[in-house]
Amino acid sequence: MLNFFGSPPAFESSLMNVQKRQKKKNLDSKALVGSSNESLERKSPACDLSSHELDRRTKRLCLQPRVIERILPLVLMHSNRGGLVFFLSKVLSGISLKEILQNREQLILKELVWALGSDTEIVGSVLQAIKVAATALLSETKPSLSSADSNDKDPSLASQWVTSHFMYLLVNVIQYRWKARTKKEQFQAIRCLYKALNMLQPSEAAQYFPQILQIATISSTDGSSLSAPEVSRSHCLRLFAVKSLSKFVRLVSECHLETIASNLTTIVVTLIPIVSEKSDKDGRSGHWALDEAQTEAVQLLQFLASGDIGKTLSRCFNDIPFLPQLPLLQSVHDALRRNKVDFDNLALLSSPTPVEDSSRRVTAASDFSSTMESKSTTSLGNTEKLNGLQRRLYTMAALLDNENIGVRNVVLEHLTDILRANRETFHTMVENEGSDSVKHYMTVRYKEKSPKEENQRSIDWTPRGTIVNLMEKLLSRCVQETESKTRILLAKCLGEVGAISELKMGDLKIGVAIDSESVDSPNSMYQWRLDQPPWQSRAAKYELQLVTRHLVIALRSAPSSADQHKIAFTIQQLLVLLDRSARQAEDGDVEEGARNTNVMSKWLKSKLVESNVLEVVEPFWFSEFHEKSEGYVTREPPFFETSKSYYAWLSNFCRWMISNSNSGEDSPWRTFFHACRTAIRTQAGVALAEFILPLLLLDRICFGSDLEEEAIRTEMLAVFTSESPRTTDMNHSDQQRAVNVLFVMMDTLNYWEEREIEDRFKVSRSNSTSSRRRATGSKATNDYPKKAGSWPADKSISRIEDLLSNIPLSVQAEGAARVGMHARALRLLEMAGRLKKVEEIFESSGGKGKGDKHTTVARESFQSGEALVASTNDAALMKEIFARLDDCETMLALAGDAFTASPSLQARDSIRQKEASGDFEGALQDYERAMQLEHTKAKDFGLRRGILQCQLELGQFESVLNQVAGLTSTQQSQNAPVTSFAVEAAWRLGRWETLSDLVAENDKSPCRADVHDFSIGKAMVGLYERDEEMTKIALESSRLDVMEGLSSMARESYSRSYAYMVRLQCIREMEDASQMLCRREMQDPFTLSEVAHSTLPEGWAWTERLNATTAQGASRVINSRVAIARLSGEPELETSLFLNMGKRARKRQLHSIAENFFSQAQAAFAKIRSGEIGKTSRLGSIIDATSIQVAKLKHATGESALAFKILGHESMQSTLDKMLYESENRDRLKNIAVKYEQQRLSAITALKGQVHETDDTLADRFARRLLRLTQWTVEGGLRGGSEITRRYHIIHKLAPKWEKGHFHFGKYIDSMMQSRVVALASEYFDEKVLHGVDEDLVRTSVIYRDVVCQEYILSAMKHYAIALRLDSKHVYQALPRLLSLWFDFASIDPSKQIVPEGFNPSGHNKLLSKNKNEANKYMANNLKEIPPAAFYTAIPQLVSRVTHRDRDTSSVVYGILKRVLVKFPQQAMWPLACLKGSKKVERQEKGESLFKEAQKNLGKNHKRMQQMLFESTSLFKYLKDLATLTPTNSSGDYINVKPWKGSVDLCEFVAPVQAALSISPMSNSSSPKDFFPRNIPRMRAFSSRVTAMQSKAKPKRIKAFAVPGSFQHTKRTREPHKVSSSNPLSCDVGEIHFLIKKEAKGDLRKDARVQDLNNVINRLMASSSDGSKSVRRRRLHLRTFAVTCLSEDTGILEWVPETDSLRNLVQQSYNPQTSPFCRCRRGVRLANFGDAALRSNYDRCQATYFKDGNLLRATQLFQELCLKQYPPLLYWWFVQKFHDPNSWYEARNRFTLSAAVWSAVGHVIGLGDRHSENILVDTTTGECVHVDFDCIFDKGLNLPKPEVVPFRLTANMVDAFGPTGAEGIYSAGLQIAMRTLRDNRDLLLSVLEPFLKDPVIDWKRYRSQQKGNSSTDQAKRSIKVIDERLRGIYNLRNPNLKKYRRTDGLTTDQDDELTHLVPLSVEGQVNKMITEATAPENLVQIYVGWMPWV
Repeated sequence: MLNFFGSPPAFESSLMNVQKRQKKKNLDSKALVGSSNESLERKSPACDLSSHELDRRTKRLCLQPRVIERILPLVLMHSNRGGLVFFLSKVLSGISLKEILQNREQLILKELVWALGSDTEIVGSVLQAIKVAATALLSETKPSLSSADSNDKDPSLASQWVTSHFMYLLVNVIQYRWKARTKKEQFQAIRCLYKALNMLQPSEAAQYFPQILQIATISSTDGSSLSAPEVSRSHCLRLFAVKSLSKFVRLVSECHLETIASNLTTIVVTLIPIVSEKSDKDGRSGHWALDEAQTEAVQLLQFLASGDIGKTLSRCFNDIPFLPQLPLLQSVHDALRRNKVDFDNLALLSSPTPVEDSSRRVTAASDFSSTMESKSTTSLGNTEKLNGLQRRLYTMAALLDNENIGVRNVVLEHLTDILRANRETFHTMVENEGSDSVKHYMTVRYKEKSPKEENQRSIDWTPRGTIVNLMEKLLSRCVQETESKTRILLAKCLGEVGAISELKMGDLKIGVAIDSESVDSPNSMYQWRLDQPPWQSRAAKYELQLVTRHLVIALRSAPSSADQHKIAFTIQQLLVLLDRSARQAEDGDVEEGARNTNVMSKWLKSKLVESNVLEVVEPFWFSEFHEKSEGYVTREPPFFETSKSYYAWLSNFCRWMISNSNSGEDSPWRTFFHACRTAIRTQAGVALAEFILPLLLLDRICFGSDLEEEAIRTEMLAVFTSESPRTTDMNHSDQQRAVNVLFVMMDTLNYWEEREIEDRFKVSRSNSTSSRRRATGSKATNDYPKKAGSWPADKSISRIEDLLSNIPLSVQAEGAARVGMHARALRLLEMAGRLKKVEEIFESSGGKGKGDKHTTVARESFQSGEALVASTNDAALMKEIFARLDDCETMLALAGDAFTASPSLQARDSIRQKEASGDFEGALQDYERAMQLEHTKAKDFGLRRGILQCQLELGQFESVLNQVAGLTSTQQSQNAPVTSFAVEAAWRLGRWETLSDLVAENDKSPCRADVHDFSIGKAMVGLYERDEEMTKIALESSRLDVMEGLSSMARESYSRSYAYMVRLQCIREMEDASQMLCRREMQDPFTLSEVAHSTLPEGWAWTERLNATTAQGASRVINSRVAIARLSGEPELETSLFLNMGKRARKRQLHSIAENFFSQAQAAFAKIRSGEIGKTSRLGSIIDATSIQVAKLKHATGESALAFKILGHESMQSTLDKMLYESENRDRLKNIAVKYEQQRLSAITALKGQVHETDDTLADRFARRLLRLTQWTVEGGLRGGSEITRRYHIIHKLAPKWEKGHFHFGKYIDSMMQSRVVALASEYFDEKVLHGVDEDLVRTSVIYRDVVCQEYILSAMKHYAIALRLDSKHVYQALPRLLSLWFDFASIDPSKQIVPEGFNPSGHNKLLSKNKNEANKYMANNLKEIPPAAFYTAIPQLVSRVTHRDRDTSSVVYGILKRVLVKFPQQAMWPLACLKGSKKVERQEKGESLFKEAQKNLGKNHKRMQQMLFESTSLFKYLKDLATLTPTNSSGDYINVKPWKGSVDLCEFVAPVQAALSISPMSNSSSPKDFFPRNIPRMRAFSSRVTAMQSKAKPKRIKAFAVPGSFQHTKRTREPHKVSSSNPLSCDVGEIHFLIKKEAKGDLRKDARVQDLNNVINRLMASSSDGSKSVRRRRLHLRTFAVTCLSEDTGILEWVPETDSLRNLVQQSYNPQTSPFCRCRRGVRLANFGDAALRSNYDRCQATYFKDGNLLRATQLFQELCLKQYPPLLYWWFVQKFHDPNSWYEARNRFTLSAAVWSAVGHVIGLGDRHSENILVDTTTGECVHVDFDCIFDKGLNLPKPEVVPFRLTANMVDAFGPTGAEGIYSAGLQIAMRTLRDNRDLLLSVLEPFLKDPVIDWKRYRSQQKGNSSTDQAKRSIKVIDERLRGIYNLRNPNLKKYRRTDGLTTDQDDELTHLVPLSVEGQVNKMITEATAPENLVQIYVGWMPWV
């Protein structure tokens, strides 16, 4: 315990021989000392004493310390002048009043101030007494007795006296034992505060803000839960709390308004419970005190919002959008509006006051209604709503970091309300999340400015996505919050957010962001600690860090006054240490334990001012806290096994180490540790204990005894291995925190050790003398004072190594896995496996000869992953971990040798793999097999639970109920682990009575497992019984249970947390349903179905919420919705939900599950009562949807005949026959279709003709069914030709505006044309004629001669165009093909076609000319019909044909480009820049004319855009000049250039980055503002400093300073003359970097086209449903960037930020498991291209083959001299870069999967020159990025030393992939990528063909020069090669096999030759690619600069 006593100067010694307290019989406890006229009543024998003796004894008694401090205040308060004179002169003769006060002033003042809170009648006397005492004590003149009672005393003396002791009064009068006091005592204390504030000086008030706020908060809490007698006193207490706060705020505002600004949020939150109390219609609450408190609170808010103070604080009120919208606060809102603070204009939220949900919902509805009346429904209004909600969410997310828990609670309530009222807008934000993050636009992001630093914050940009930012904050709170109320609020808010798919949250950094202990957080205090090992730091650094970063926050967040006092004591002690350290540095030695002066040292004060905490901590510089020695006894270890919480364990553990450190003399930082002893005993001080734990532990192992070290090691092992029942009192979350804090501590120690070793190596390598005193001292620094005592570095490193080596990695892994830290466990297991082989592979690499064979075998096993699973237990654990991480591919690869193990182990491995991949049917079979194999373990409920879970997933609910019933009847004691499955099966079946019985049994059971499942079951029972209270309690219990698990998983990753997010969403939706189902007295006019699918504020937006989830999450959500639909008695809704579930299962290829759901849908439909059928028009649609989904399922499973039958193919055929005679009459066709549909519906018995739907609906349904049947007919080859054409004709007649019908017909006609061309080619020409003839020439010749082919082309063009006019759904498929058909057809030259002898061309020429004109005319007509946004996607293809040989075609292309440029001038100008800058005159003229005409058109209505296009010429020239600029100083890296100047500002131009130029997914109804991101950063100015890169071409790196998108509106009022400089301005938010490049020989348009192709591939990858769960959730994609061509050889490339080359990463890596002196430890040697020995060895290897022809020997030498001598190290780069295990695991997987996708694409397009500098890695995510695409289409095979591998897959890359190398996730990702490419072969070829046939690009420039082949021939050859690869043929031929004759006796195997001819399966092709890429015999042939050993 802490007391705040003063330090009396030996008061007892001034008393004369004071004896012990008199016995009770000699004292009268009721005796009072009054005036001289009053006589003492004699009550004891003492009256017989003489008068002199009585006076002497009285004086002695009164002068006792405990007596005088009680008597003197009474005398001062209750006596007049005479009584005081008598007491001083007679009773205390010889001692003055001043002397008495000086000795006991704090205690006497304490009594006086406490009396202020008593009866109001004596307050005046108390105040008078204080004035008298202050005058006597502080007056400079000697006070006389006669003047002591004068009425003209200086009141400032009383104020000065109280102010100087105000902290003491707060601690010992107001806050003292607050919770233990009665309400009466609390009321007196708060009255004391209120009165004492009158005497507090304003200049000194601000420093007490934390204490006053804490008092006001705990005093103003709601007292509704109290008993009736206490309620009134509680209201009075709240009244004086508000009055005190108001008075204090007004005091502070006089001198320190900035302090109010920083605490304004907490002030408002403190007042919200008061102003939000329920009141009657007249605004009265029913109690006078509460009414007065509300009035006082409103007046305080008015004071803060009005006048000059309001103007100053308006910027802070912007951050308080949760101020309630109440009539009581109308005047406050009016004042805020006058200061331009108004949140009403957003109209986004309901009242955020803590009232019931129903009230909030009503407020939200009315708020929304008024908004909708005042706003239009235009897209502009939607944009305003989006921007408003974005600003609000961003502001609220920032407030979640507030240290005050009350603020966080209010914010969470407000967030839930605002999201509930705006679900539709929120989910629109979710869909647009990617475009909201400036990460995609800026290279460098400046630190975001606080809103308090600006008059107005513009949130039209966010450093990251708004939703991502919000989720990170919410999940962070899940880990850190421990209060149940806050956790429930978090659960509600997260449930409202919903289970958003992780694919939409790609930027979410949960592993780093949510844990304050994460060492990867860039601004983390733990990152600071990593840089401060004690031997390189000062204790003063840590002391200051604790005071300024930890303790100030802890002080504000302390939940109680006791905790505040403990933290204050630590601050006090640390300030003393810091001051003493500073004075020692200045003046020499200072006596330890005391400060020389009350004046703080200048250094310390400056540091506190710099950290902006001086005001908060300065009171503790003058405070005199003391620790009671009897208050706490230090416990002895063990701690973990006996602790009930994480806080208790950590506190006791640290306290023990501090005590031991302080008791010894060796510890150099013992005083620092000792000062922290009290703060670590508080909940708020846990962060401090976590922060100093590494230092404490290192101190004890370095300076403690061996017994201490052993105790520490034992304690750590107990945490990692404890599974004892004794630890069950510590919940799982706390156990995880304990394990995690040890890992963070060990990571820190390990990092300190490794960095010291590496730093010493660098110093020794550079042959420089280190300035650091490693063994004896720390870094010299002028900024921090030196302190006595140094920390030995060598000893520390040694002790760290000893400690860590004594905690086995496998034990750590098991401990991590036990608490759910699976990524951490995996990394530890891998490191343990590597440690076993490190000596063989690394330590022996430098040797020669001895053990080479053994080492080679070890290395091969090491790289394949076998070394990582050497232990059977480790292997089993690793498999389990991969299963938990959803990485079934790696787990399957690890289980590859399972067939050599026991059958039981095989079964369990198979179970893990199938469950992870979602194959529950297979998993169920394996469970059954395992049960049979392990019959001796029949009581193993793990297998039983697995079986039941699989049955639940498969929908076998009856089986679950039966099995559970059997188990519980035979083994009653074991029923708890399985009953929860029966609970879920019961509510999913709708067995409500059974469910009620199961829940009731569980309530009676002493063992309650699976709390969530039983709580959900109980909530379902509550809904069934319409018991709202029961439902509410059950859902709250479920939320708490979910939060327990979520707090653990949130440390891992979002994917690991996702299951809990789904649960929270289900709970939230059940809560919504309960408010409707359980309130029958409220007759809702809407059905549950209508409310569920409504997007109004009262609606539930089920559709939007479901679309945001993953497929698996959606199934869980729909399960609960089905139950809700059953409970509401709406079988129609139930049917549609089952259909949705079946559809999703079918798309995931879970056919049996889908069939089960479709059956349930049919059963639910059958429950519709006949009387209700005619009430809805949706039944016909449901019936049709059911039949279509079932038919699709049957077709997918190979039952095509049944699928045709279900869709009524036979009956439809007869109807089609009738339609043939009416094909031109749409009305007749429509009547026939309607009649057919009506007859089909009437045939359904349940309907009985009661369904009435419109004719248009029925006709549309017929057309859709007909299209489906037609597509299946064509796919099956059942019919063709004219019949299919007639079917499409009928579809078009019935649904003329249906885009899908036209698109598919265009595809069909297109395929018919191609088939006809192939057939006629063999008919027209024999093989001799075709031999050696170009395939394109044959094709055009056939088209030239055949009129039907030409008609097909025109028809296909027509329907493609119609589809594009109607919708843009298939724009990426239809438009490229439309343009290709058009351009190829228009390019046919009759004079160059192959014709037979005697052929008369006149008629064909005329027909061809006619059809060409028709095609051009049709495209000209569609120029204005097809949206410009669609044409924008095909700009490269259009630009390539702008100078088409056919003038009409060229003219139409020109018109299209002009329309696009006019529509999107800011974006389209960049891809069209290459026309203006072209070196070909014709193209340049076209470009100039295009821009001029666009300017002319824009001049009518868009003057600003017109001027921007005009100035684009100047901008393009400026950039091109930069590309050719030559540095004047050859050795310089920088060039100073003049800024670009134009008539428009640079911010008018959109930056040429991919995110800004990429068009969004669109529909033809979209507004122009919806096609591109709205608020994107703009370029303000280019930096005048340009960086010249050190490559041959000397490219220039330039940077543009970025400003928010709204900058142009205010730019001329801010720094108008500073338009460019090398330094940023205050308005800049970041930088956008570019690379300006001029190719000497290459063509940058190749790079641009490859990026376009990659974007197409990314769209295919995103839409692909192939792949396993683990790969699907990490969406495969290629990292691309913008390449903008300014001419053929000059362009501007978007800089890829935060990347480094593969070679540099290897160079930075080191293996910490090897000896510091091992030559293979570091990658510096491995990646050193200048290493002469390395190059000589490699040249020797190549010479063995190229000169001697011995490839076998060359391969052996390569392995011995290169691979063996340079073992891989890239694995360790990921470990060292990503300290956090979750970040490490995700980064490694991103690296692996991105490498896999690039491998697939690179092989298909023949991407070469993949040396280690052309492969970059994003150092923040691990993602691969490839650059330099000049060497493409197998050009690498024509290099002097050809690149004979399909892609780069060297040993370092394989090593970095993980324990299975190229198997596992890499192989799976490669297979998925190749399958996606092969499945879309036609689309890719259609995209590649126009690129390859682009007449302006020479794709094979160098090869053409060498062999004389035309560019056209090479394009055709490339298309053929790509086509073969997309069909599975491995056609990469090694030219060296023909160039060099082998002498080693081996030749090319004929089987290998067959692989170049025979298509392989996807798996076979991938295996072949990997084998070839990793084969040493291939790697040894590549040129040395490729560095195949890296």
